[in-house]
Amino acid sequence: MRKGIDLRRRHILAGLAVAVGTPLPSFAGTSGLHVWVHERKPGPVGSLVLGGLFIREPGVLAATLTAARRSTQFFAPLRYADSNRFKRDYAHAALDVFLTDASSYYSVLVAQWPSDPLRRRAVYYDAYVRLLQGQTGVGLALHKPPNRTVGPEAALDRHLMVQLPMLRPARRLGGDIAELAGFITGNVAASAHRPDNPVKTELIRHVMARLAESPKFSVTVI
Repeated sequence: MRKGIDLRRRHILAGLAVAVGTPLPSFAGTSGLHVWVHERKPGPVGSLVLGGLFIREPGVLAATLTAARRSTQFFAPLRYADSNRFKRDYAHAALDVFLTDASSYYSVLVAQWPSDPLRRRAVYYDAYVRLLQGQTGVGLALHKPPNRTVGPEAALDRHLMVQLPMLRPARRLGGDIAELAGFITGNVAASAHRPDNPVKTELIRHVMARLAESPKFSVTVI
């Protein structure tokens, strides 16, 4: 971990029993890999949090998440920002589904956000490349987030295609997988501070504790 990282950014890693930059499972030799990326824009902590849910068999994971919805009877969107107390059972079940799914893993990258707008673009592009470059030699289908922090989108897409030849754009798909990616990223980002809402607080503690126990999760701070 770099020296000079401010104390509040370190809190993102507090309680996580994973090393920064821990190697993640390799899917080399498989026909392809999908990744759902989600961003948490820089806020009071001054950091960009970029998370990617990497999946070899998205159809299997999606079907299991659908079953979890039926069993918990929660059919509203799963979002970190939502304080709906009825989401807790499904949120716990969805996390269990991810942690027991052998075809997926989650990687999150935390980047210090500079004040200079030109420097921000360079940091933002570098964060995307670093997040996605771990699976070299594997076809990687990128499902883009609903909103990006730095535009225009086409410029980032061109940069990624040059830097990552194995990358190909995928349709911007929502659904349960995209919601799970955003939910995990939201909780990781929010662990840097303490929200007042008890539902959010309970879920942050639960999510971070479960992720700390799993080799399917990695944090990199740049």
